[in-house]
Amino acid sequence: MRTVFGIDVSKHTINLAIVVNKVKVDERKLTLDRPGLDNLLRLLKAFNHPEVVFEATGIYSRTLQHFLDCNRFEYTMLNPLTAKKQLDNLRPYKTDRSDALNLAQTSFIIHRSLSYKQNPVYEQLHDLSRFYQEVSRDVVNHKNRLHRALQLTFPQLESLFSNTNNELYWAIVQRFSCPSEVLKFSYTELSSIILNSTNKVISANRATYIAKKLLALAEEAYPVINHDSYVYEQIQYLDNRIVEEVHEKDKITTEMQQEAQNLPEYNLLLTIPGFGVKTVTSLIGELGDIRRFHSSNALNAYIGIDL
Repeated sequence: MRTVFGIDVSKHTINLAIVVNKVKVDERKLTLDRPGLDNLLRLLKAFNHPEVVFEATGIYSRTLQHFLDCNRFEYTMLNPLTAKKQLDNLRPYKTDRSDALNLAQTSFIIHRSLSYKQNPVYEQLHDLSRFYQEVSRDVVNHKNRLHRALQLTFPQLESLFSNTNNELYWAIVQRFSCPSEVLKFSYTELSSIILNSTNKVISANRATYIAKKLLALAEEAYPVINHDSYVYEQIQYLDNRIVEEVHEKDKITTEMQQEAQNLPEYNLLLTIPGFGVKTVTSLIGELGDIRRFHSSNALNAYIGIDL
């Protein structure tokens, strides 16, 4: 006797169809929470070696996947495009209920391999990689907003360094986004402030050079807003956010390295010219366990590259 559980996953619920030897024996809707999953567990245990098939729906299907992993049930999680192609001829009237039933019924027609179960560390790396990307986008967004704000106050400040992506620059922006604040000090006083502005070690000569250049730039500046404008508050806010986000990116990179460094592919990928820790850990986070792909074509299909 062969039993297939077809499940269609939504945001808060799942539609379930149970088919035994091609005959539907039950259909029901369950909540995607502990009470609903407890009911699903009782149903699964009522049959011998039930097969479970469902379509991946991003973060929503992860709850079901985690539940099945924790209770050691085998399952087939279908790529949405694959599921669409398989079911298109069977569902002229598409509903979540019919999808669940069709998933179960087609399992008696189509051979579906069981999904590969990865080491949980790959899921952890995947989440960290996505978090890193989100923070990186936030940094870019806040830098663009800061650039626009500085155009109203002290645009020359952006030419103080050839590379503005460093803590010393952010510290100077925090203190001297208004040119008149710079002109209150002599270059020796500015040098002292710069030396003590960050934990980064710089020489006295370097600090003096920066101080003199900062004074020259402040004398050239022509702010288009008053000294009490809210724009200065905005600059303070954006500067603080950027510093926090850059530190968060470094923290995530360290955590990813700690998670990935014991994986067999980590050191191998590091041998590729141009691949550093960030690239390797992000690559592993996005691809997961590469051993689950039976060929390079399968990997390309997963990524979405049309060679």
